[in-house]
Amino acid sequence: MPHVREGAGDQDPANAEEINIYLPSSLPAAVRASISSYGLAEIEDRLRNAQALDALSHLRRQLRARTVANKYRCKNVDSQGAFTRSCDFQDQIEAKIKTHKTQYITARCALLSLRGPGEWEIILQPLQPKDIRGLHERALTEEESAIYSQTQ
Repeated sequence: MPHVREGAGDQDPANAEEINIYLPSSLPAAVRASISSYGLAEIEDRLRNAQALDALSHLRRQLRARTVANKYRCKNVDSQGAFTRSCDFQDQIEAKIKTHKTQYITARCALLSLRGPGEWEIILQPLQPKDIRGLHERALTEEESAIYSQTQ
């Protein structure tokens, strides 16, 4: 996409990690149609769809791990050292959950840019903070949320 390179400005090729990659989803639809290589948008579409599904799968796995870690800590941790290690382990799980959540949101936004609204949104729905909870964690009802916010 040579036209994109002209508008990219000055980028230091010595720092490859900092170079912006202009994928079709990052361009407006009118610009995408005029300068995109044949099939590049379809390739990114398949990539982003797989990325979103993988992120959801990994997110589910980490939520199960969080549930198991909580149950293990409640039943088996009895000393301060063990408690500290279990807290560190749970912090690692929470960091992975946040990473997978971000990956899913990024992939979904790219798909929305490429595909526009449609039936695919039935499967890949927007991820709300209340949706990220473990197997036996329940969401607070509105009444419980109001009471909790009053006590804080």
